[in-house]
Amino acid sequence: MSAPQLEFYSSIVVLTGSGLSARSGVPVDPEMGRDGDWTSLYPVHMLALQAQPNDCHLALAEWEKRVLERRGQFTLLTHNTDGLHQRAGSQNVVELAGSMHRLRCDQCDWNEDRFWELPLPECPSCGGATRPDIHWFGQSAPTQTEWLAQRALRRCDLFLALAVTESTPRVVDFANLARFAKARNVLVSLDHTAHLADEFDQVHDVSAEDFIEEIWKSAQALKQPNRLLPLSPPDSPNAPHETADLKPLQKSFTSGYLAIYDIADFKTRNHLLGHAQGDQDLEEFSQVAQAVGVQACMRYSQDQFVVLSPRMETLEALQVTYAKEQEVRSGYRALACREGTLRSKVVTHSLRLRRGVRVAYVMVFRGQALDDAARQVAERVKLATVDHLVALNEIQDGPYRPWSALSGEFSVLQCPFCEGSEFDWSSEDVAHFGREGKCRQCGSEVEFENFTESE
Repeated sequence: MSAPQLEFYSSIVVLTGSGLSARSGVPVDPEMGRDGDWTSLYPVHMLALQAQPNDCHLALAEWEKRVLERRGQFTLLTHNTDGLHQRAGSQNVVELAGSMHRLRCDQCDWNEDRFWELPLPECPSCGGATRPDIHWFGQSAPTQTEWLAQRALRRCDLFLALAVTESTPRVVDFANLARFAKARNVLVSLDHTAHLADEFDQVHDVSAEDFIEEIWKSAQALKQPNRLLPLSPPDSPNAPHETADLKPLQKSFTSGYLAIYDIADFKTRNHLLGHAQGDQDLEEFSQVAQAVGVQACMRYSQDQFVVLSPRMETLEALQVTYAKEQEVRSGYRALACREGTLRSKVVTHSLRLRRGVRVAYVMVFRGQALDDAARQVAERVKLATVDHLVALNEIQDGPYRPWSALSGEFSVLQCPFCEGSEFDWSSEDVAHFGREGKCRQCGSEVEFENFTESE
């Protein structure tokens, strides 16, 4: 996995294990204080306050910053309780095992981030006993923590498990949740079994430090791509970053059509069917173009292509041949939180998922070499006037209708607690098909997530 590939993802979840803090000199014993004796945890608490975030902590914080700048989502799940991720600058951190720097009272749920010494102070709210707010292996995480972790995993398109081992809690559970969201699962670990590796799409047998270093090396070398790009290899989600070679376009004829094709609802298909299917859609477009006899087909941007053809009929044939429709099992999953409990509900229905392309005819040229025309478009393609967008498998039906990848009967969204269907919406994440809101009938916090599976 390279930096350009990481830039392709817009909703990222990173899980970090205890190995990430070892380089900062913070020892980790998951059973410290389990018997109620905090003597062994106190020196670690002091050491962690003096420790400095290492390169991995800093790189993850910088990665999050870049994702947020392009309006993406980034969630850091960590089993570490030392607070080094936050000190490195990470903002959206979910502490699965709590924090050794936070005190809490089990009697009244008072909690506060603070420096503490032994003996532990009384609760300022109720006078009860306090303890460091950490959770041991095998214990359930607080409801709010579980809510945040599940919400992030169910909307992610990349799940990266970093510096984890076979004993790290819930790695497989998290990978399965991410797979439900059609995310790409990546494992980076020197200490893993074949059983754990089988849960991931990609495994890197390197240390977290080496992985991060390699990623940021390539990130620094990454340059802005040129506007007109040749077709990417089928296993790469991003176009290459070299100037397109236009010499092959010097053909025997000097007139024709230049069109820019955009794969319709590419993000929808990519999210619902997975990135592997998205990569296949891109590759099949170039294969179909070659089969129908276009003069040249070049990849431009993520899901756009520049196509040259001497005849309009060839371009229309490309549209019709590429279109595809398939039956899918689809629906929504609702996750609700109320009164310290979680409840989920899954609703399924049958839909049809369509594939096609939109096209804008941006140039009709006469008496002009094809390579000259391509060079002109390469310089000003983003400024070209687009008269209309065409939903391709509807081209024979006319008039043009709004394109939608999904068609069929959709169920009314319902609250898992009371079956209510009216909500006060707090957000609508169009890119990842999720909505969050509060049920007007029972007050539960509910998040809805669409899912689709090919039949």
